[in-house]
Amino acid sequence: MLPHEFLETGTTVTATTYSNQLQKVADAILHNYPKRLETCLLHDNARPHVAAMTRQKIQELGWEVLPHPPYSPDLAPSDYHLFRALKRHLRNKNFDNREQLKNGGGQLLQHAIR
Repeated sequence: MLPHEFLETGTTVTATTYSNQLQKVADAILHNYPKRLETCLLHDNARPHVAAMTRQKIQELGWEVLPHPPYSPDLAPSDYHLFRALKRHLRNKNFDNREQLKNGGGQLLQHAIR
């Protein structure tokens, strides 16, 4: 499962945005894997990820957070696998508008799910 969404131009990820995304992921997990008993989350220590609101949402969802040390020189799996593939997929491509960019990135993400 690789849920994703594109933010509106000029917006940034906040604790509210991130918490809402986590709820969408939880709903998708429940829908796709109804018998799943545990969910582990690996994310870095960006402010929205460690905010009180986010910690509360994760606790509410009953998820376990895998530790990722602050300022770790180790790449997160998403940095190594997903973003490297995304960069390779989008290399030398030009987009005339935001919709084309979303479609180009979305195609890779849909392919990565399989």
